[in-house]
Amino acid sequence: MTVAAALIGALLLVAWLSSKQTGRRFLSGQHLDGRRRSDCTFLHKGRSSLDISGHVSSWAKLAGWERLAWRLAAVVFPVAFIAGWSLNPPVTVAFAITVSLASLVSPTMRGTKVVRHTRHTLKVTKPLADALALHVNQDRGVRARHWIDCPPDYRTSGVTVTLPAKFQGTEEQQAKAHVIAAGKLGGEWEPVFNMQGDTPTMTLTHSPEPVGFAGWDILEPHLTAAEEPCPVLGLGSRGAPVTLDFASETPHVLISAPSGGGKSAAARIVAAHVLHHGGQVLILDYKKISHQWADGVPGVTYARTAAEIHDALLALHAEIAA
Repeated sequence: MTVAAALIGALLLVAWLSSKQTGRRFLSGQHLDGRRRSDCTFLHKGRSSLDISGHVSSWAKLAGWERLAWRLAAVVFPVAFIAGWSLNPPVTVAFAITVSLASLVSPTMRGTKVVRHTRHTLKVTKPLADALALHVNQDRGVRARHWIDCPPDYRTSGVTVTLPAKFQGTEEQQAKAHVIAAGKLGGEWEPVFNMQGDTPTMTLTHSPEPVGFAGWDILEPHLTAAEEPCPVLGLGSRGAPVTLDFASETPHVLISAPSGGGKSAAARIVAAHVLHHGGQVLILDYKKISHQWADGVPGVTYARTAAEIHDALLALHAEIAA
């Protein structure tokens, strides 16, 4: 009699749910708000997102029958627990604890992933969106993830920015958008613009990282070929030399970096280049330890004490004024 009553009650509940729109979505495994988030069906899992951001949760990728199973389990479990408690409380408690712990494994892993993704969004994606929004005429209130696809591994997988249709995308505007994005993301990025259709895009691919250490065997050809006003500081992406141009682009250079940031090393490279081409080098080393290599080197005026620095600057002034 009890089983028959339970079946009748279940049928009545299904009939009642079927009469409601939300209930029909519940029984068919759809999202309760009616919005499709992936290409899943009732029988098959989803593979791709229908959201413009390209992201979709694991829950949204489940097949409809899987979501229905989880929902029914959430409803049936309390009823089964109450029935089991009335028959054998210790066994029921042990069983409930085991099932609960097993069911927490997957949500915990997903929750950890969500936390990491949220942290990445706040640290990288949102600042990028805030910097680009005004320049590309993005409407206010549009969430960053709805128009910027910037996964946690964006340095290897790349970044895709879906631009508004009203973004004209002139050559100057594209160049500025690239500069803004690269400045926020850090490093060297190669842009590809697709201005066709109603949803133009800017795809950014990170340039290959420079070599970790460039020895003499690698640098010698570049140093030998460097012209007098263009010292080579090192190698950048794809082995391209990083140079200065004292003749036109950078007649004056100021290096600002924290302790250990490479100021002395950069100055040493430039000084060696100048000496190689027969120039004169003036070094004011008040710390007395930054450029000990230059002490006694021909062509170098090396001043360390206050008096020496004073005399060296007066001599430089006299030479400039002559």
